[in-house]
Amino acid sequence: MPQQEYDVGLALYKLDASTSGKVAHSTQSLSRAAWSHWALIFSRKGRSIRVELSPQLFSAPGMFVVKTPGPEKQQITYTISEHNYIDAYYFGTYFGDEYDLRRVARDHSMNGQVYSKTSNNCQHWAARYLDSLLEAEMVELDEDEEAEEIVDKIFDVVKEGSTSLKNKANKVITGTKILTGALLLAAIL
Repeated sequence: MPQQEYDVGLALYKLDASTSGKVAHSTQSLSRAAWSHWALIFSRKGRSIRVELSPQLFSAPGMFVVKTPGPEKQQITYTISEHNYIDAYYFGTYFGDEYDLRRVARDHSMNGQVYSKTSNNCQHWAARYLDSLLEAEMVELDEDEEAEEIVDKIFDVVKEGSTSLKNKANKVITGTKILTGALLLAAIL
């Protein structure tokens, strides 16, 4: 298959409690990115390919109904799906074909690992996937402030000078729970 050009972007999704946990597409503000499910989008000629982590705690590719976590560990896998054009935060150009998108997803270093909402999640998966494409020189980033902000947001989940990952939003959530628990304990005492 000949090499093609796709616009590459980040789509932000959110879990919607009113629809039994289904993920609803939303181009939320980037300031809310840390609270969202992430998917990388590759668009060309009015159609898009969505590439994302799809842990088995979701029911099926494309459905995204959260299952009740059981005692078994949830292993990371991925989903690649085709759609009509998806509105996203576009930040560069992918040079390649669909086979390479699938190969990079298949060979992703996080596949088979245990899913964790705080340290091994969709944001980490997307950052590492994009990093693999950049290392292979398959993506060229746009040279404007908006693209820079998007890419910075994506790689903000990776600590500088380290291969370990972080998720600021989850740390904030954890910190809030700890603080709330401490306040509750102080009120009881």
